[in-house]
Amino acid sequence: MLLYENKKTAQKEELGKKASYQLNVPAKVINNKVYIPVSFISENLELHVIWDESLKNLVIRSYTFD
Repeated sequence: MLLYENKKTAQKEELGKKASYQLNVPAKVINNKVYIPVSFISENLELHVIWDESLKNLVIRSYTFD
């Protein structure tokens, strides 16, 4: 996967084929830290994102997690 700073597009290569994707938010660099869209990364790695609003907690799990 390739994400570009301040761009709402990403590229992914799979089995020799490249595809472009639109992101909801771009990757950003703030104070030398890289912020990436967790939902895009997790979906492409076949992971599940759970946001617990009451705890302000993000959990990333595999879909096979019981």
